[in-house]
Amino acid sequence: MRSAPSSWSETPTTPEVAPLEPFAVVAVDDRHVRADQAHYYAIPDALRPQLQVGGLLVVPYGRRLRRGWLLGCDAQAPVEAVKPLAAVLAEAPAFTLAQIQLARWISRRSNIAIARALAIAVPNATLDACLPRLGVANGGAATLQAQGKPAALLKRLQAGPLRLDRAWLLVPPGSATLLPELAAAGVVHRLPHATALPPAAIAPQTTLAPSASPPATAPAEPPAPITAVPALPDRATREMCSAVFADVTNGRGGVFVVTAPFWPAAAIEQLVRHAAIAGKQTLILLPRPARRGDDLRALIARFPDALSLRGTAGLGAIAARQPALTIGGRWTPLAAFARLGLVLVIDEHDPAFAGDFAPFLHGREIALQAARFARASTVLFSPNPDPATLWRASRAGVRRFTLGSPPPLHVQTVDLRQELRAGRNTFLSTPLRQVLASALAAGEQAVLFLNRRGAARMLHCRRCGVTLQCRRCSTALAYHAADGLLRCHSCNAGEPRPDVCPRCRTPTLEELGAGVQRLAQEVQTAFPAVRLERWDSDAAPDAAAGRALAGRFAGGEIDVLVGTLPVALAESLPPVALAAAVLADLGLNLPDYRAAERSYEQLAALRRRVVAGGQFILQSYQPSHWVLQALAADDPALYYGEELRRRQELGYPPFRQLARLTYRAASRQRCEEEAQRVRAALIERLAEVAPEVPDAVLGPAPAYAERVKGVYRWQLHLRAPNVQALLGVVPPYWIVEVDPEDLR
Repeated sequence: MRSAPSSWSETPTTPEVAPLEPFAVVAVDDRHVRADQAHYYAIPDALRPQLQVGGLLVVPYGRRLRRGWLLGCDAQAPVEAVKPLAAVLAEAPAFTLAQIQLARWISRRSNIAIARALAIAVPNATLDACLPRLGVANGGAATLQAQGKPAALLKRLQAGPLRLDRAWLLVPPGSATLLPELAAAGVVHRLPHATALPPAAIAPQTTLAPSASPPATAPAEPPAPITAVPALPDRATREMCSAVFADVTNGRGGVFVVTAPFWPAAAIEQLVRHAAIAGKQTLILLPRPARRGDDLRALIARFPDALSLRGTAGLGAIAARQPALTIGGRWTPLAAFARLGLVLVIDEHDPAFAGDFAPFLHGREIALQAARFARASTVLFSPNPDPATLWRASRAGVRRFTLGSPPPLHVQTVDLRQELRAGRNTFLSTPLRQVLASALAAGEQAVLFLNRRGAARMLHCRRCGVTLQCRRCSTALAYHAADGLLRCHSCNAGEPRPDVCPRCRTPTLEELGAGVQRLAQEVQTAFPAVRLERWDSDAAPDAAAGRALAGRFAGGEIDVLVGTLPVALAESLPPVALAAAVLADLGLNLPDYRAAERSYEQLAALRRRVVAGGQFILQSYQPSHWVLQALAADDPALYYGEELRRRQELGYPPFRQLARLTYRAASRQRCEEEAQRVRAALIERLAEVAPEVPDAVLGPAPAYAERVKGVYRWQLHLRAPNVQALLGVVPPYWIVEVDPEDLR
């Protein structure tokens, strides 16, 4: 098995399109289609003038009709029996060649059908606005019934207007002329659009004509000059901008890695403005576009045509407006950009870029591929880059820049083992209590971080040994003292705390572990006059509540803020005189190869909360751990060197690819049988392509939380130089994550 080419040095290939060839190459939208699999269809002469690369089609697939997108044409088909196309839906937006290339890469990477990857860029909201709806004319239902037309189509049309592509899917495969005949007879008719996109919303299209080629696009007009352009603050920032300017101007498509502790607003604006003057578009990717706040609003205000998107529903607006600046999330690179020249990825390390739903692809990797196909320059910003990013950058000769330096702090590591020996089993160690008292006496604010919700991690019976679990999930219920509930942190179901054990009916339940609610109680007890608030998903369940809490803290209404991840990562919180991680090693021992990486990121973000000369305290039962030592000494090289050394020893990314394969079913037995079947197929495939790779297939085994919301999950893991060579035997209904963000 050859090593997978580095995603930073792989040379893209432009698909060849033979305009007048007799066979259409189609990405069929069906759940049984495998990754990067295309199907061949004959092109009827009547449909040929309407065809365009990337256009939406209706094709026969098995015993039914399915939607599909035209990827190109070919002179030969790999099979003898080739069915003809059924229809062309010319009203729908068509994909550009660059979008098709990116979708095929996504298909291979996530083991999903090409059509599923393309559908991300054209969601149902876009099709609703473009495709007409069909309705039944007066008396049409009786006519359909008398003629013996398909019962499913008749029933659905009687229920109300039906979108054109969905009407086609109810037509039998051998009846390609049915809908046109019904329309010609006046039985069905097209209804006006409920909404409409402007003509420009149709993406640039390549028609199947003898001179077919991507349309030339005129350079954009330079933006109107504005006053008060922020000056670049230091020499390192100016050197970085100059290097990126030259790369964008010359269209080299280079990659830059920039370590910056905070949002470099002046540098970003200069980069966007230079790209616009050069006639290029800029794409800024953010892991959480809605949370950037005032900095993002200020940037958008300086570019009147800027487009800020949430999710995928607005991707069609990019093709319509072609703005100089687009800001969005991980799927935004799939849009139809005409002149993409610069891609900026902010917080490239952030696990939020992987998303919460399949396909699980990191936004950084999508952006790198989109930029490569467009020969655009890519700048990866992060306060602490992903270790794999730095390793690949060193191998590919990528230029690195460091902007700014952390302020000097008073850092103290507290050994909690000594506190236990002294009989003090509390969150507030003696050193932390003393420093917090001094800060409060001086009128300063403090942030205390504990990344665990609730008051206790679990409820356990001392007599019979049972641990109370969620009825739908294989996870322990955490106790939330604020509302007196046991809550599942997988499905968020809650139930009252029982007084007796549900198994042995004795009052022997005890709370094990502790969470942020108990920390808040301890602080309030130790300092009764303190103005304290808690920030976790229980106290601030949505963004509005979080902004209100941050505003009160910034306004001086809160002395101590106790919380989970938001107190470390929230952009709107002001700097403080004291920040403390009360259990700094809490995440270091999770069953996950990224456990050290995630702990370092969270604690480094908490460290950046502290003003120059302030106090940063790390409480830990493992004070000699190399992650905590690197944070205490402010030595990133120590952390990165040790992290990469350990990953190389264990064969984890970036030294090998890792893929997590997940199968879900309502039955545990069904999960296990399917997982064993796929494992056997993977072992057989491995013997063919890479018999020399040891321990490439791990498992099967239940997931870390085997049952979530009543659904069982079993997993296999692949660890090899190139896992894509093995994924061909994995069925498309399995969830595939290459280099997943965690192993839980």
